Amino acid sequence: MSVQVQFLEARLAVISVPLEHYSHVFHGIARLALGTWKAIRTGDSEHTRDRDNFRHDYCDFEEDLSDYFHNISITPTECSIICREDLIQPVFGDEYLSSLKNVAVLPRRYMAIKVDAAGVSSGNERILTLSSSLSAAGIPIFFMSTYFSDYLLVPTDVKEKVRDLLEKNNFVFSSLENSYIALQNRSDSSSTSSLILNDDEDARLEGPTADNKPLETYHLKPAFDQTELLITGPRSQSDLDLIEFAVLRILARRPCYFSITTYADEIALVLEKEDASLFPPDSLMGSQDELYIPVTLDLRQVPVDVVGVVAEVAAKLEGCKIPMSFLSTAMTSTVFITRENAEHAKRVCGTDFQY
Repeated sequence: MSVQVQFLEARLAVISVPLEHYSHVFHGIARLALGTWKAIRTGDSEHTRDRDNFRHDYCDFEEDLSDYFHNISITPTECSIICREDLIQPVFGDEYLSSLKNVAVLPRRYMAIKVDAAGVSSGNERILTLSSSLSAAGIPIFFMSTYFSDYLLVPTDVKEKVRDLLEKNNFVFSSLENSYIALQNRSDSSSTSSLILNDDEDARLEGPTADNKPLETYHLKPAFDQTELLITGPRSQSDLDLIEFAVLRILARRPCYFSITTYADEIALVLEKEDASLFPPDSLMGSQDELYIPVTLDLRQVPVDVVGVVAEVAAKLEGCKIPMSFLSTAMTSTVFITRENAEHAKRVCGTDFQY
């Protein structure tokens, strides 16, 4: 199994918008989702046509546009926006955001880490291993599993600490790939132990320690939701205008669950089942029969720098031996489990979860 870890250098801001203010930031969200924000730099008339009806203030960025990363997620708790720090003012307006009650721009800045692993059928091993290890090192993280790749967000001020953890645990930097690559464990080439970033290889499987049980400390109960979701993305040959129009229609109706993650030319989506019909036939990847159920945690009363919340939830669900995907936003953490495994997961988790 080949594992690559790539640092994306752009400084990212994390913004939490209460749902009652969603309409106030809708135009900015649409700019990010449709990519029309690029006109802020380029002034390209192609991006400023009447199709978006948005007015742009032009400015310039130091970084290349190929380095951009963003995520927009809607949950029953909030709308979470992760975007480049230098997009906040031209897209949303610092003063305007600060005028909206309970809209929070988290004080720290983050960088995205892209994780790719050939030969792994689901993202849970990659994300669980890395996130648990970083949490064990006291590093707060956000995370997301997409149809194409997995991403972790770490504070920019711990970048070197993360690099040190990788290098100490069998990762080497490849200038050719511009990534850290995990060396094979010769004694067991199929093992994921080369991904363990702390000294205790059993830490992930053991779950939270007696001193770090955030669910108990903050009286949190993960809740099973009955909403059926697809984890997908558009095919590369799809008509981008039609894809963007479908995304805009979804954003306009503000569903209970939606997520769009974009890096370079990669667009990944989490959709409610009924929203798939808004896209052109055969334009979405994967099977539309492979549905997921969200298990959510409302983190509005939890300090943002608390670590290990998701690791504790995942440790409980891991006993079910089922595939999982993950989405971490400013005030919500969500674990996606396959629909056919939901009842089994409920039996295993018992009264620790809400239903």
